[in-house]
Amino acid sequence: MTDEELQKKRLIRNIIDNPLFESILNDIKVELGLAMLDEDNELKRLEIRSLSRALDRLVGHLTAIANEVKVESN
Repeated sequence: MTDEELQKKRLIRNIIDNPLFESILNDIKVELGLAMLDEDNELKRLEIRSLSRALDRLVGHLTAIANEVKVESN
């Protein structure tokens, strides 16, 4: 792994480990949930649900990257 790749992974780890990150994610999830409840159009609700799933996948991917750096540090 190059120094640049390691720096990127450490940055991601710092973001994931920051307590504000979880708070921000929860705010976004609540916002998406409320938008889904307020939407009458089924297609729009599905789009919002897709956004929520994409957010979960992104967080999962970032967490996996952060865990790679934690393993290397041990």
